[in-house]
Amino acid sequence: MRRGSLSLLLLAAVAAVAATAVPAEPASTLSGPSRPVTVAIGDRGHAVDLPDTDPRVQRRVTGWAPEQIAVALSASPTSAWVSWITGDYQMGGAVEPLDPGAVGSVVRYGLAADALDHEATGESLVYSQLYPFEGLQNYTSGIIHHVRLQGLEPGTRYLYRCGDPAIPDAMSDVHAFRTMPAVGPGSYPGRIAVVGDLGLTYNTTSTVDHLVRNRPDLVLLLGDVCYANLYLTNGTGADCYSCAFAKSTPIHETYQPRWDYWGRYMEPVTSSIPMMVVEGNHEIEQQIHNRTFAAYSSRFAFPSEESGSSSPFYYSFDAGGIHFVMLASYADYSRSGAQYKWLEADLEKVDRSVTPWLIAGWHAPWYTTYKAHYREAECMRVEMEELLYAYGVDVVFTGHVHAYERSNRVFNYTLDACGPVHISVGDGGNREKMATAHADEAGHCPDPASTPDPFMGGRLCAANFTSGPAAGRFCWDRQPEYSAYRESSFGHGVLEESSRRSAVVQCGTASSTPAISGTGPSSSGSSGLVQDCTAPLVCALQLTARQDVSCFHFPGHNRGKAAPSSLSKLIGSGAFLHDLPELPELDDLFSPKGVILDAQRRAAQLFGSSKTWFLVNGTTCGIQASVMATCSPGDYLIVPRNCHLSVISALVLSGVVPKYIIPEYNSGWDIAGGITPLQLDEAVKELEEDGKRVGAVLVTSPTYHGVCSNVQGIVSVCHPRGIPVIVDEAHGAHFRFHDSLPSTAIEQGADLAVQSTHKVLCSLTQSSMLHMSGDLVDVDKVSQCLQLLQSSSPSYLLLSSLDAARDQLSQNTNIFDEPLAIASETKDLLARIPGISVLDLPCFASDFPAIDPLRITLSASDLQLSGYEADDILYEGHQIVSELVGTRAVTFAVNLGTRVQDAEKLVQSAKHLSEKHFFANSLKPVKENRVHGPLENISVHLSPREAFFTEKRRVKIEDSLGEICGELICPYPPGIPVLIPGEVVTHDSLSYLMSVRHQGITISGAADAELNSILRYRGWERSSMVYAKSRAQCFLFASLLNWEVRSELAVKLKHHMQGF
Repeated sequence: MRRGSLSLLLLAAVAAVAATAVPAEPASTLSGPSRPVTVAIGDRGHAVDLPDTDPRVQRRVTGWAPEQIAVALSASPTSAWVSWITGDYQMGGAVEPLDPGAVGSVVRYGLAADALDHEATGESLVYSQLYPFEGLQNYTSGIIHHVRLQGLEPGTRYLYRCGDPAIPDAMSDVHAFRTMPAVGPGSYPGRIAVVGDLGLTYNTTSTVDHLVRNRPDLVLLLGDVCYANLYLTNGTGADCYSCAFAKSTPIHETYQPRWDYWGRYMEPVTSSIPMMVVEGNHEIEQQIHNRTFAAYSSRFAFPSEESGSSSPFYYSFDAGGIHFVMLASYADYSRSGAQYKWLEADLEKVDRSVTPWLIAGWHAPWYTTYKAHYREAECMRVEMEELLYAYGVDVVFTGHVHAYERSNRVFNYTLDACGPVHISVGDGGNREKMATAHADEAGHCPDPASTPDPFMGGRLCAANFTSGPAAGRFCWDRQPEYSAYRESSFGHGVLEESSRRSAVVQCGTASSTPAISGTGPSSSGSSGLVQDCTAPLVCALQLTARQDVSCFHFPGHNRGKAAPSSLSKLIGSGAFLHDLPELPELDDLFSPKGVILDAQRRAAQLFGSSKTWFLVNGTTCGIQASVMATCSPGDYLIVPRNCHLSVISALVLSGVVPKYIIPEYNSGWDIAGGITPLQLDEAVKELEEDGKRVGAVLVTSPTYHGVCSNVQGIVSVCHPRGIPVIVDEAHGAHFRFHDSLPSTAIEQGADLAVQSTHKVLCSLTQSSMLHMSGDLVDVDKVSQCLQLLQSSSPSYLLLSSLDAARDQLSQNTNIFDEPLAIASETKDLLARIPGISVLDLPCFASDFPAIDPLRITLSASDLQLSGYEADDILYEGHQIVSELVGTRAVTFAVNLGTRVQDAEKLVQSAKHLSEKHFFANSLKPVKENRVHGPLENISVHLSPREAFFTEKRRVKIEDSLGEICGELICPYPPGIPVLIPGEVVTHDSLSYLMSVRHQGITISGAADAELNSILRYRGWERSSMVYAKSRAQCFLFASLLNWEVRSELAVKLKHHMQGF
């Protein structure tokens, strides 16, 4: 009896990316099939093999230590298999198999590395491939072990060691894996990777890299594992069988060590992520005595017995609310055979109220439109399709064809709302030539007699179609209507069921060239968006903009029809076309259920967070929301005094009180660094002793100059006290994407990290991301605060730029190689120039863990030039545009767009600066930096919120010493406040402001931009401690201003003080 069918959203992507949830009632292929789409990619030849000299495939253990460790699922989430190999293989004319009993098969496991309290034992075996011919090398494997762990808790992370504890050094290191969620309709694996025809090539490594970055909970490998049968026994990689014997004997030559190479390369994946495998044609490996599949059936563990199967070629298992059925293309599939009878019995036992999803997988596809393997599996389809249809299989995954293709729901070559969707992900490594020709293209329809596969029965079951558009022909004359999307590419897919009624599937490439296509409204009237792309928000925006509709919505330029001509000439008509409001198909930023949720979850997966929010009001609103979500009015926020002005605005908005930590300051550079865990611990203890509640700690890491604080150490101080850690990581969005870059805040345990994706990364200005990890912060409260602070009319250009920036990173794993090389060489060359210094960690006394290698800060102080003077020369004389200018230094940001010639120009310009000023200024007295850093001697009288909302009056700058500042005064860039509402105006802060103002920097926040006056708190008597200075001190301050500013203001101030 057919079970109730479930709606299914299939989203095919063209890059290896993570999957995510969709709306509760998504449009689906049931709502109306997609129009056929083909993305043609140029013909590609064979991929390059990973050689046996690659360290990733070489044996890295000695003695009886385990290697090639792999985890597989059992039939239910309460058990799992662990497999490994001990001892090395032998290859040669005469080989002697190892004794399987020579070493034990033991797994010790538990919930912690120091509490592996459970033990299980299993079985071991070896297999050999022996040739009855001279000249061929025989093979015998190492000892293969399989141990089944039972009594496990679903959805639980287990740590384990495998090997033989009775033999010294024969146990593995500690590994970990997670069991599947408990069986039931309310729980699903987070992500399931699907890949076929993986092989062991450099393309394989690209696919596996993408797969790992998607962090799947389970991997389905749909056959053609390592292609050992495409090699001669001498390992030369000839792409044929042993031709000398193929005609006279069924024995085919293989190179079995490729299996060991593959197991070693894949161990980092297979030892931690359960992998379920089905056989492919390249696993057949015919041997003496008609034995086949020896390596495949020996090396992998299968839940065959647990699922009632008598064969390693077909089995089933449950994972949360999904029942998986794995079938064999190269075993008897006839209705009278054991596989068919087992399948029927297995499907009959499935309770769709418990496992709503029913997914099948095997190697050879039934629905492929490529010339390669066209209708090759027709006999299997004829025998089994009706059974799968009757029991309501939702999705079928296959491999074999070296390309990607997704069908609409189909049964017997006819669109059918009750049929499954077939998805072929058949080229994980592109070991053989990629499939590019389609059977429906002129000259590519194969001869029907050539289509039967002798290993699939050899019968001709594919005949001319008897009805439909292809009636009377063996092939269609256009892309068949059941084929929704096809692309010649290599990669893998990711499946995520979000509920009992919806799922998203991305199947895609490791190619860097995305293809985009889709449909608009379906025939049933629902939106029916089905698309193929790696950036869902970008695609949704493109597809929506292409619709031929009459618009009666905002904005008023009406998709560019009324765009101002001057602006249209500047940015083009495309920007207006895509400047759309929150239409239903574009989702809702504050209640995301569709493409925005999809894009944000992909970003979370890529950036390593548990949740990510897209921000259109910049990192500022992310900082403000983080403070408001973690602190209540009156709580204390511990924060470095060199924080960004957004932190101060958060204090004003929230009523939170700051507890400042003074960061280390280098007066020679006029640059502040980070803070240390010791400083933080002292600040926390001080507040605790005073009975004050610490709501959160906020750290700026990295600083504008790239200096990173020890976030991990700070977290270790805070988390035991239940204090969340917020990191202003505006300048560190790129850290996760290269081993040479510092660790990210989330990697170090921070609870919230706000990143300016538009800085070093490539989203549009004003777009940022807020990342979250752990459960110390209320996720709903963060969302509520963001809704208060962000625009209710978010720009989809900004939102889609975040999605595109994430997509750019996910497809280019080595994207920062060149910028890092450029930055490193540029720093080295600059440091050699006389009179030029380059900022580095030794410039600070504290033990800061890192400085961003992409940030170049130089000083020309030894050339008697201030930072502003050096910057002016570089800009006006050499057209070098810096990122940040200070009194003593200039900072340059190397990014993804930095070219080698730009860096060379910077070096040459710095050399010219040196040559012109080094000798000319060498005889001049060295300028002393007599203006002290603005972050010293800070006196706080009111909280920022109290000071902001109190009555104020304007005073002349010369009368402001000792007053309580009533406004935020901040040089921008870098955006670090010098005076904050509620702070007492000091000599240091005022002289610093006068200095930087005189040198041309913009002062932000002050009501009087010229700083002839400032706003002060009305109800305050100036501090005698600050104001009542001795005449000598007053003259000193005036002389400082006179020397540094040389302005009329200094004369006025000096005259004023003489009368004091």
